[in-house]
Amino acid sequence: NKKIKFINMKNLLWKYPIIYLLVFCFGSILFGFEMADTIKYGLPDKNLEYYLKISGLLANLLFSLYFFYCFVKIKNMKAKL
Repeated sequence: NKKIKFINMKNLLWKYPIIYLLVFCFGSILFGFEMADTIKYGLPDKNLEYYLKISGLLANLLFSLYFFYCFVKIKNMKAKL
């Protein structure tokens, strides 16, 4: 009878907030590549592709900033403890 130990994601992220920083860096690099592609080739002419491209850029930017915010928040909470 072996007990399976499940990893609690909240505890893992609290213990290693560097994961948030790594995800932020990856998202920022991805956003940079997408933005460079948009600058180089311009925005698509079709409305649907245009809105998908803009919404993809904004979503990627917002998620990256959110992960950075979480990293800073956890670091500040740990500093107060």
